[in-house]
Amino acid sequence: MKSDAIGKIAVVYPADVCASMAGGIETFLRGFLHFAPPDLSYTLFGASSDLSARPLGEPITLRDSGATFVPIVSMDPAGRRSRIPLSVRYLHSLRQVHAKGVLDPFVAFDFHRIEPTLFIGRDRKPCNLILHTDMAVLRNPACEIKWKHAPWAYEYMERVCFPRLDRVFCVSRAAVSRYKAAYPALSDRFLFMPTWVSTHVFRPSTEGVEREFNRRAFREAHGIPESSTVVTFVGRLDHSKDPILLLRAIDQACRSMPDLRLVIVGDGSLRSAVEKEIRSLGLSSRVMLLGVCAPDEIARIHRAADAFVLSSAYEGMPIALLEAAAAGLPIASTPVGEVPRLVADGLPGVVAADRSPEKLAEAIALTLGIRSPAQRLASNHFAAQYSPAAVLGPLFSNHRRQAVAPESSSGR
Repeated sequence: MKSDAIGKIAVVYPADVCASMAGGIETFLRGFLHFAPPDLSYTLFGASSDLSARPLGEPITLRDSGATFVPIVSMDPAGRRSRIPLSVRYLHSLRQVHAKGVLDPFVAFDFHRIEPTLFIGRDRKPCNLILHTDMAVLRNPACEIKWKHAPWAYEYMERVCFPRLDRVFCVSRAAVSRYKAAYPALSDRFLFMPTWVSTHVFRPSTEGVEREFNRRAFREAHGIPESSTVVTFVGRLDHSKDPILLLRAIDQACRSMPDLRLVIVGDGSLRSAVEKEIRSLGLSSRVMLLGVCAPDEIARIHRAADAFVLSSAYEGMPIALLEAAAAGLPIASTPVGEVPRLVADGLPGVVAADRSPEKLAEAIALTLGIRSPAQRLASNHFAAQYSPAAVLGPLFSNHRRQAVAPESSSGR
């Protein structure tokens, strides 16, 4: 524990923050720990994607923040699913950690999924839940969350767990409104928390020589014709991000824009399906799969590109979108989560009329039509309002309140 810290906070989620893995929650946690204030001490009980480098149960001090990372379960480095789901194995390991008293010194808990609150939410210590998706999506046929097979069971779990929680932060305004209406006696516990972006990493190229150098260097390094128009996608290759829809939209868009190229950053359970679809559509020369990349590399890719495309079936407030905007890219997106509201509030871009390949292709074409130096600055300025200090400040203030008076701040 930091010598001058006022309290220890346990962060509970199966992520490996020492690896460059795709995923909004993983990105959130890396940044959250990076920007942690010196008066609070954080420990993430997470997962290891490399057991030789990060053995289970061995604490790792994160050099950039002084926070601690303790992997308690193994995970696939590419995010592929195992025979026994990671969430189930993680819950089992968490129960063992709790039974051994490892969590006793902590004054509060942050959960990024609701299930673990059933097991250690019985403590009298304050517990917070951060929901990165509006769970109304369980009623969406495109949802791949396992709870979709029994949404009533998940909703029952909410009814059991919410009264035990001190705060519930949601990245969706719609979710906050829905919960306040469903739980009026607990309405002050539900808070909207937007996504944040590291604008010191994600920034646009300066116009002129720097931008032209970035564009040419990237295209030359990857064998892309210099005159090509490049759009980027960053995210997990899974059903929630719907990369198959993305490819079909690119296929449509290429019919009127033969110089269009797509760069995909990320990996996941649909990797083989994506590769098969690329071959089936004859897009092998137009689509590049770069796999998982570090934030600095993603920022460089964005600075060489012309637009960002989001093809998700459902979202909260996607970090990848704000990162692209901070790098100066206009956005073409399906109508999901907070995206239509962001575009209405001034984010340069176009929201597709529906989730069809044709409408997303139209959105891509329209988005590419508004790119300009002024637009790149407008995208960056819009994203800047979601700085870590602005977004994460309320979370840190909440932890200070709980650390100083843990019993009185408990929601149970």
